Amino acid sequence: MQRLRIAGALVAGSVIATAAMGQWIAEPLHPSGLAGSAALAIDEDAFGPWPRPVIAGFARSANDHAGTWAIGFPLAFESVHPAGWEDSQCLDVQGGQRVGFTSNGAGFDVNRAALWQGDPATYVGLHPDGALESLALGVYEGQQVGIARFADANRAGLWRGDADSWTALHPDGALESEAYAAGADADGPLQAGWVKYEEDAARATIWRGTPGSATDVHPDGFAQSWIYAVDGGVQAGVALVTGFPDARAALWRGTAGSFVSLHPGWADYSVAYGSWDRYQVGLARDAMGTTRAMLWRSRADRAEDLHAVLPARFSHSEARGVWSDDRFIYVAGIGYTISGIEALMWSREVSCHVDLDGDGELTIFDFLAFQNLFDAGDRHADFDGDGLLTFFDFLAFQNEFDAGC
Repeated sequence: MQRLRIAGALVAGSVIATAAMGQWIAEPLHPSGLAGSAALAIDEDAFGPWPRPVIAGFARSANDHAGTWAIGFPLAFESVHPAGWEDSQCLDVQGGQRVGFTSNGAGFDVNRAALWQGDPATYVGLHPDGALESLALGVYEGQQVGIARFADANRAGLWRGDADSWTALHPDGALESEAYAAGADADGPLQAGWVKYEEDAARATIWRGTPGSATDVHPDGFAQSWIYAVDGGVQAGVALVTGFPDARAALWRGTAGSFVSLHPGWADYSVAYGSWDRYQVGLARDAMGTTRAMLWRSRADRAEDLHAVLPARFSHSEARGVWSDDRFIYVAGIGYTISGIEALMWSREVSCHVDLDGDGELTIFDFLAFQNLFDAGDRHADFDGDGLLTFFDFLAFQNEFDAGC
């Protein structure tokens, strides 16, 4: 079943790369005539009659204006920029809410955390009393998370819809902390980011709504780490061997011991910025210095190079968010050209990965191939994505097989 693609009046061009079924295509979201744009997050549109993605980010003319693209209508950028502010950006979207910041002027102490419900009139300022600067970086089910900078340090915190609801997550004894993502797992709502207890030593951290709930998930053998995204029981981010040139895209499942490196063997640098179900997205830099948008399926050897389908005018790219309706995978991100940055969306039909023998059909031989992988301890048999090989992988494989492709 092919998805209808309509180029809206404000969008330059149409599909910029096409491919066979199950392969990636890339589409421009950049509004025609503007200086730049970026797609920074993606989630299900809460207001649509059927599941569809909504993408959050900004478009730039003289200033940055926060807004969204809704897929299924013409791909036109819809601004939520509130009156009275010079700049704004949407940094995350979920459940009908958009979060980010507004700002006036240049330099330090100008950004103010912001929340929207879908149009400029719904703007709510989240800036906490006494803070010098603030950013709302993540949203989930009515809770917003981010950073407020006070005189002594950056402090992680969360809101529940207005500035007065600000709750600091900054643990006792910490020098700095930042919260980038909100979500929930089997144990309830959570927030994620990093905490520093000493200089240049950020440690990936998960909270459950209070400073005292901070759980350190920093992996052994790394100098620093932090979490950028959460979805269900999975957290995605980065771990540094020494400094930024040695960044490794990373995945956790709630504990330090669950750490998995997503870093491709050919890359010298990688970061994971987004997560949805079994998918993570981000970037990896190759030996030629090209930054390439990437998608992973929870392991380094299940990586897909999204940059490869872009035209040559894009010198670099990065993926920021991912969402799937189980028929298509959608990825939001940015392409870099000589003229500036442009918002992009990649998509493809969900691959039939239960076709393990690769013959294009689902037969008894796929069951045999799965059993052989399981018996060999091969993690390609980890169909429930929990990092273990158990009876539940048999059930997950059978459910996917029964559902067909």
